[in-house]
Amino acid sequence: MMAFLMPLISMAQESSKLEQAFTKAEIEEMRAADAKQVAYLEFKANNIYNVQDLAGKKDISSIQDISAINAKAKNPGTPEITAANFNKDTFNPLLYNLDIDTKFDYYRIGDTGQLLQIISEQRCKSLFGY
Repeated sequence: MMAFLMPLISMAQESSKLEQAFTKAEIEEMRAADAKQVAYLEFKANNIYNVQDLAGKKDISSIQDISAINAKAKNPGTPEITAANFNKDTFNPLLYNLDIDTKFDYYRIGDTGQLLQIISEQRCKSLFGY
């Protein structure tokens, strides 16, 4: 009975960001192959990025705008991101093909003075303990 409940409990704890990026079947397939990979993806969804407020501290006008990330969407149905609708709490990096294996990526959030920093995959794995 306990073995039956464990998958249900872990499925209930799945982050909505993971469920936005993958189908339930894909998640289950990943879990069967490597359960740690699913845990890592959940960690990555919430910890691979941060927003820095640089207003008045640094000129970031030459950095690409947050709307440039839309070209990296994995699926055509991914809602477009703009400075006006960007929300750091709901941003889901798993929805994008980010080229961050060994380098950080940066996006200016319009003219707000805020900068979205996406850390490298290498750094994120190190933080996770992978």
